[in-house]
This record gives sequence, C-alpha cells and structure tokens, in this order.
Amino acid sequence: MDSSGRRDELVRLLRRGAHLTAEHLALALGVSRRTVLRDIESLRRRGFAIDGDVGRGGGVRMDPRSVLVSAQFSTDEVVALILSVSVSRSM
Repeated sequence: MDSSGRRDELVRLLRRGAHLTAEHLALALGVSRRTVLRDIESLRRRGFAIDGDVGRGGGVRMDPRSVLVSAQFSTDEVVALILSVSVSRSM
C-alpha cells in the first residue's frame, strides 16, 4: 500500500471515533509506530484535527468535523485539475 492509501486507511480508522494507540494503528496498517506518527503529522498539516494523549491509556483521536475541512485540494491537485481541464478543452 502506498503512503496515500495508507493515510486514507488511517483516516478511516480514526473516523470511527475510537481512542486508538499508535501501536494499535501500526499493527492495523502493517507499518511501524514511527510511520504512523509521521502519517498523523502529515494529516494534521492537511487540516485534520487529530489530538493525542501520552502515557498509560493514551492514544490518538480525530475530531470527525475535521473531515469536512480536509476535503480541500492540495496545490498539486489544483494544478493537475486545471491542466486536465485545459487539455480536454483544447481537443
């Protein structure tokens, strides 16, 4: 699974509203704990509201309302969309 697909799966897991540990997420995704933490940080930069608690009983959870905010396109996606529309119009 590529990083984009893995992050999509991570969002699906977090959307369930559960309080999950990084270890649990790593096991579910088949990656290391560090990879999960990097993916969480990437999702935060994209606008997902993901909170975490450290220590015994800690874990991460996502505010389900942040999913709507995250549906915005990245700069690369906007450029690709504009180029594809331009190309299709010129044919």
